[in-house]
Amino acid sequence: MKCVNHEAVIDSIMEQYEKACMDMSVVYGPYSVGKTYIAKELQNRLTSNHVVYLLGRLANESVHIRSIERGLDMPSGSFRTLEEALRRVFQMSVDKHMMFIIDDYPALVDTAPQVPILLRELMETYRDYGKMFVLLMGTHVDELKGRILGESSLIAPYIHSHFKVEPFTLDDVRALGWNYTDEDLAKLYHVTGGMPGNLVYIDPTASVDDNIVRLFFRPEGALYMEPQRLLMRYIRNAGAANAILYALAQLDKPFYTELCHASELKSGTFATRMADLLDMAIIGRLQGGSRGPLRYSDYHFVNTMFQFWFEYVFPYMEDIHCGDGQHVYDTMVKPVFAKNLSLVY
Repeated sequence: MKCVNHEAVIDSIMEQYEKACMDMSVVYGPYSVGKTYIAKELQNRLTSNHVVYLLGRLANESVHIRSIERGLDMPSGSFRTLEEALRRVFQMSVDKHMMFIIDDYPALVDTAPQVPILLRELMETYRDYGKMFVLLMGTHVDELKGRILGESSLIAPYIHSHFKVEPFTLDDVRALGWNYTDEDLAKLYHVTGGMPGNLVYIDPTASVDDNIVRLFFRPEGALYMEPQRLLMRYIRNAGAANAILYALAQLDKPFYTELCHASELKSGTFATRMADLLDMAIIGRLQGGSRGPLRYSDYHFVNTMFQFWFEYVFPYMEDIHCGDGQHVYDTMVKPVFAKNLSLVY
């Protein structure tokens, strides 16, 4: 699922890679924004023996070692440690130009905290005669602080480029060529947040209403629990985040204190979870908003999929779990969703 922004990022990365020197760059953006698509397209542009792809995940080191062995087309057990495996990848860059893609780098560091030290050592060891381009991928900026970005990062001095991947715009969705009206495309854009990883679940041969019901209003729907899954992965207290987002869905651009009161959370918990949600670009704020002096801010949803979910799915989860999602959509959602959406788009 291509868009102009994604292709521009790929072209820029290839331009950096073609300099054929030791280099390190970062690709970041929200979950499901298309970072893995970019990694796949980069692999397609390079021959298999010039690129190694490693997906970081919350698993033991042996899983990552085996992934590198497969990426190098080597038998299982070729390496005893992750350090040996990484060193072999870098050693290959002495004889040929290589790209090493580490997708979800923060998850890899959670599993193997020594990875930043190893990467720093390897970048330093091979800097004069290696031709390795390392591409690190992660989600929201807060997750990258200390691991990739900032003064506390061990590898920050070796990073020369940062590429931010943005969600699709409404025009990008229109450019997909689906046979829907502008109003229907606006609905699809809103409920998916413009995220390519969510848009891939759309069946363009079905109606927009059928797509929304299938994805959000059935217990087995691909996106039915997606917001909860993301919150539980990235936020320590997902229940508090739910309280804030549900309150925000009921209010019209509230101030900080208004939102805190509506969420019924203690101020310390509220402040911490608000910082998480801002870092994840789920919510945003407008300083000096529409009401009051400059010290106030209006808070709003940035990720429209979360907005849709907390407005129309979260309140009716009991009914959806019991198989009444179609009825919920037809009677409680559809009549107001289109009307509210017309005020936005």
